[in-house]
Amino acid sequence: MKFNSQESDPSAMRIEDWRRALSYDDIVGPVYNQRDDQWYIDPRSRTNRNASMSLVVGIPFEPSIGLYRIPNEIALQLGLVRAEPVATPPMTGLALREIFSSSELDFSKLTTPDSAVELVTAIAVDEGKLMNGGIGAGIRMVGYVTREAVDMTFEKGLATFYSRSRDELWTKGESSGNTLTVQRVLADCDLDTVLYDVIASGPSCHTGMNSCFEINTAEQ
Repeated sequence: MKFNSQESDPSAMRIEDWRRALSYDDIVGPVYNQRDDQWYIDPRSRTNRNASMSLVVGIPFEPSIGLYRIPNEIALQLGLVRAEPVATPPMTGLALREIFSSSELDFSKLTTPDSAVELVTAIAVDEGKLMNGGIGAGIRMVGYVTREAVDMTFEKGLATFYSRSRDELWTKGESSGNTLTVQRVLADCDLDTVLYDVIASGPSCHTGMNSCFEINTAEQ
């Protein structure tokens, strides 16, 4: 991806450069994060996730989420800025509580059919896409987690699950690069189901769809 502007300052880039950047097939954008009221570019490639990444030149990189931020003044020119962003995230309700350790969860209720592995259900939700694209876009996938998987999620900041068929832990996006960066881990009222509040990078479903709950209407 190349731009006409040679300046490192992204605000110096011409608006035509930004429009062209958003038209490239190897990026997903613009992506809106409601929590910080910012727009981002989401590169599909994950071969070099750092500030010198060749895919996007001169755009501020946010390493904590693996995205490139679109400055507010540029977003305004592109007509992307929301006039009244929602201040309170929709997932902060009485039935959900944020947890900070796997020890807070009840792993005694759900086990695999042929083993004594203690599990809880894990639902990955991309809050920004939920607000902008609805349930089919925002609820990315459902899996299972052990205590170790939850601990690894906290440690790595990436959604990690337990594969019942392979009997092993796995982190979403390890091979594909389509990661789920976890912002918060929340639990239901019984503490036997967790919700990963994520920012999704690329498709989350093995079929290539963004969400496991999306339907490819072209195949209907």
